Amino acid sequence: MKELPVLDSRAAFCDVGSEHMHVSIAGGQPKVFGTFTNQLHELRDWLLGEAVHSIAMEATGVYWLPLYGVLEAAGLEVVMVNGRQTRNLPGRKTDMKDCQWGATLHAHGLLKPGFVPLSAYSKASGLPALADRSHQFCCQQCTTHAKGA
Repeated sequence: MKELPVLDSRAAFCDVGSEHMHVSIAGGQPKVFGTFTNQLHELRDWLLGEAVHSIAMEATGVYWLPLYGVLEAAGLEVVMVNGRQTRNLPGRKTDMKDCQWGATLHAHGLLKPGFVPLSAYSKASGLPALADRSHQFCCQQCTTHAKGA
C-alpha cells in the first residue's frame, strides 16, 4: 500500500477547550496552553517559533473565538474544520490523541476548511476603528460648517 504524502510538515492542530488548548504539529507530541490572553499569546509565539504557518481548529462553542483572533492577527492561516472530519476510530478518546490525530490529518491535507462568517469577534474588533473614523468625519464636518458660518 502506498503511503500518503505529507503536504505540510509544519501543519498544526488545536483541540480547543474551555480551560486548555492542546496543540500538536504534524502529529507530534502535544503541548498544552491555557486560555487566558497571555497564554494565547504564548501559544502564538510558540507556533511562530516552530515555523508553523497553518493551524486547523475544531469549532467548540465560543471558546475558539479569542484564539482565532490572536492567530489570524499574527498572519497564520487558521482553518476551521467540522468535528466529523477529525473523528478517530472508536476507542479511548483524549484531548492529546485528538490533537495529534487532527494534526496528522492536516499535515496530509485531509481536512476541508469550513466557512467562517464575519464573526462577532471580527465585528467587535472593527468597532473601535469605525468609531474613530466616524468621530474624525464629524469633527471635519463641524470645522467645515464653522468656517463657512
